[in-house]
Amino acid sequence: LLVNMANSSNSSYTNQLNNSASTNFGLENRARPKYLAIGSFQYTAFYGKISISKQFVMNLMTYGLLGGGVTNYGGDIYPVLSFGIGQKYYVSKKLAVRLDLRSIIFNGPNVTDPTAGTTAYKNANRELKGSEFSSILTLNNVIFGGLEIQL
Repeated sequence: LLVNMANSSNSSYTNQLNNSASTNFGLENRARPKYLAIGSFQYTAFYGKISISKQFVMNLMTYGLLGGGVTNYGGDIYPVLSFGIGQKYYVSKKLAVRLDLRSIIFNGPNVTDPTAGTTAYKNANRELKGSEFSSILTLNNVIFGGLEIQL
């Protein structure tokens, strides 16, 4: 299970992007990501040992991932499909460092839709819902890293 909470505040680039466009997109009112939750099936393709020095041998595991879940944009929830590969480096029998490369696909809001430049979007003065934008198929490639403790 992977849960990722997003910082959905405006960045320092929001005003720069608004001012660089020929029309102000109103990016400060865009639908923002809140969280991502994915449950994945992990298939171990390789388990072996690696020797970093003659005195230090480390166990490692290469695996494939396939899963599904949800993401929240602007208060609206969208289904997500996820697939990828990963690697675990075992430091001890119960402790591993994990690195995953995942592709995340979902049909979510297109916050760069040209209609977002209309007066209604610019003067909203609130975060717009994801459903107020047109939809676009989105593919995100993300690297996740973490520490895994096995009980």
